[in-house]
Amino acid sequence: MSIVGLSHVGIAVPDLEAAMTLFQNRLAVSPGPVLEKPDQGVRLVQFDLGNARLELLSPLSPDSNRPVRTAAQATALSS
Repeated sequence: MSIVGLSHVGIAVPDLEAAMTLFQNRLAVSPGPVLEKPDQGVRLVQFDLGNARLELLSPLSPDSNRPVRTAAQATALSS
């Protein structure tokens, strides 16, 4: 079996707007619309990179989606 492509990569971030600005400036690509997924407890935005998408995810609230919240907190601590 071989890998033939990559759909997307998701990165959990503590501040979606700040991360959008950072990636927009670094990648020189405009993000898509911000989407809220209450059933998953996240807000997200995607950057279309041509051959793959970069997806930034942020918790909707402090009690939202534990894995995303935990990853976003870890990202904030390492910045």
